[in-house]
Amino acid sequence: MKKLLVLLLFSLLVFHLPAVRKALIIGNSDYGSQERNLNNPVNDATLLESTLKKYSFSVSKTINVNKRGFRDAVENFAEGLQSDDEVIFYFSGHGAQVNGRNYLLPSGCDIRREDDCDIEAVSANWILGLLSDAKTVIFILDACRNNPYIKKTKGDAVKGLAPMRTQSDKNQMIIYATEDGTEARDGEGKNSPFVQALVSNIEKSDKKLQDMLLDIKIEVIEATHKEQIPTAYGIMSDFYFKPRKVQTPRMEIENAVKRNPDTFSSGGGSNAPNPNYPKAVGWVNDFSGVLSEAKITEMTNWITKLKEKTDVEIAVVTVKELHGIDCRVFANELYKTWGVGNEQDEGVMLLITTTERELKFEVGYGLESVLTDQVTQNIYYKMKTTLMDSKDYNKAIEDAVVAMIIRICSSRNINPSAVIYK
Repeated sequence: MKKLLVLLLFSLLVFHLPAVRKALIIGNSDYGSQERNLNNPVNDATLLESTLKKYSFSVSKTINVNKRGFRDAVENFAEGLQSDDEVIFYFSGHGAQVNGRNYLLPSGCDIRREDDCDIEAVSANWILGLLSDAKTVIFILDACRNNPYIKKTKGDAVKGLAPMRTQSDKNQMIIYATEDGTEARDGEGKNSPFVQALVSNIEKSDKKLQDMLLDIKIEVIEATHKEQIPTAYGIMSDFYFKPRKVQTPRMEIENAVKRNPDTFSSGGGSNAPNPNYPKAVGWVNDFSGVLSEAKITEMTNWITKLKEKTDVEIAVVTVKELHGIDCRVFANELYKTWGVGNEQDEGVMLLITTTERELKFEVGYGLESVLTDQVTQNIYYKMKTTLMDSKDYNKAIEDAVVAMIIRICSSRNINPSAVIYK
């Protein structure tokens, strides 16, 4: 009986190990000649390694590795994965696409023709397949750098990487340093623009990865003067690099009040949130004072007409800052406090903090099939781009409201021109 209990306990320990955060980082700078060598992949791998270790990742790093070493590193890493693990794979170096398939180039490879990739390079899909048993896989390729290796038999060299699909119904996201079919910069300093933005946001942001990627995209676009645009494939649910603090929305509000007693001592002003929340003054609530009166009136008329036609409600809110309150928490609590949305919870709130430059869409349950995450992310990106280029809040917010109205009207077979009129 004792032996049976010992075996049972052993099996529980072996087969029910707690989830672990693991990362495999490969950086190849040495490709054998001045023309082919890259300056920053090893630096990028080292920087990301030190960053991930701060957030409880067990990191395996390999640099300037040949094909055999590359494959061994991937296979050894994959063998130790458990079904509950959270995994990051990052490669920095040369990459290539051949007939829609992506290859990562090891050091010492001898590639003269496209067909050589099958023999000399490592398939990106092969790597992703080996990692797919993990609960969460974040697959990052900073590998679209100018490729001096491959020349097509006819025509010019194929640039960048081809689009990739996730290989599991679990949490998987494939992140490219730039759009498919384009080249990423190696960087003029010690690191690539992409890894600089990635590490910067991991360090400073408490956002989940899906939201953080939008900020990374904006930073890379700005750093490269719009020549490089990171892109991603797949959907990642709530993954955070930093551990989430477990506290209720009310606790967050109360803590903000304690940190800012002067701001909140009289119940808060129109420019700052307070425990009782600001009172709505209409559909458009410009507590930051960044919108013109004409624009407030125009958007209010549109939203009122939308309400008449569809019963859907849109609320726009600008505040200067949230004093440490999570933007998502504040938007969610304010949405509920104001009672935005009809009986079917068909409503949406757009919250903008003008000092902290945060944007948040709080979408009611009844509108989630219309204003999906992808839709609101696209609107978010366009708003960020407008604010980055011109800091024109009138245009950025108007464009967002128009985009939401068009989407809502289209879902009800209503001509948007019946709502939006100049």
